[in-house]
Amino acid sequence: MSAQACVKRCSGGLQAGQHCSIDSNCGKTCSGGLQAGQRCSIDSNCGKTCSGGLQAGQHCSIDSNCGKTCSGGTSAGRACNTDANCPNGLCNSHLCNSHLCNSHLCVTYC
Repeated sequence: MSAQACVKRCSGGLQAGQHCSIDSNCGKTCSGGLQAGQRCSIDSNCGKTCSGGLQAGQHCSIDSNCGKTCSGGTSAGRACNTDANCPNGLCNSHLCNSHLCNSHLCVTYC
């Protein structure tokens, strides 16, 4: 019975499956947002997008870029400014979420 040789390979990202010696060989990529899967070096490279509402998935810089929509009631899903615009429901603000620049690991496989 012969011993199987162990190899080091990148676990994900743009270098997934490629030979490596240290984690930094495997690079970093954005998780989520408009830049998902693209090379990055810091979180700010990955941008921000609206978490929900009529602007869901669109680029934003602050929460107010994402607007408000009615939750529940007869106007559910429609744009609003106050609860008064949402009979039997609530006017909810949507968040501008930052996306992360994730490091990929150099993993030993035997």
